[in-house]
Amino acid sequence: MNVLRRMGETLLCGVVLAACSGGPEQQLAGSWESDDGGRVNHLDLRTDGSLTGSLRHVDFAGNAIPDGKYAGSWRFKRGHLNLLIIESTVASLAPGYTSSDEILELTGEELLVRSASGHEESWQRVP
Repeated sequence: MNVLRRMGETLLCGVVLAACSGGPEQQLAGSWESDDGGRVNHLDLRTDGSLTGSLRHVDFAGNAIPDGKYAGSWRFKRGHLNLLIIESTVASLAPGYTSSDEILELTGEELLVRSASGHEESWQRVP
């Protein structure tokens, strides 16, 4: 009987710890930025599954030039971050665009993903 009780207590502790640490969806929610050779992508993943973002590039003088904004939805499924763009003023990002990036690493401050084409991109959490 004591063995069963200890197993139950251990299982309950594991469930409580998992709930407190949050799943990937909770870890992904928040603001992220990626700087890919002078092009900065800011992405806000909200807990309700919606997203907003903006792109800007940095010119030779160090000025940030806006390239547009976008909005849509996101979800985490089978180790992938799936995005659907619904609205966009970014010329290269049309409404209806989808992506499914494999999550290679996810910590409190960094997100590393690989696109279907094999391109790896690092994102940093921002306030």
